[in-house]
Amino acid sequence: MGYAPGAPEEAVRVGGVALGLVEGLQSKRALSYLRRLDHRLRPHASRPEVLVFRERARALTSG
Repeated sequence: MGYAPGAPEEAVRVGGVALGLVEGLQSKRALSYLRRLDHRLRPHASRPEVLVFRERARALTSG
């Protein structure tokens, strides 16, 4: 997924929608997408909305 480097809020918004759609599914492609987005948001990890997204994503993708 591409997003502007200065727009982590939009990435979190879109990622949150994706999280809501894939919760309860075992789609390897969707989980891979969430892992990549989690990785790309690392530089913004101090932002509260990014922290919340990363925690949700890791909970979903770690299982």
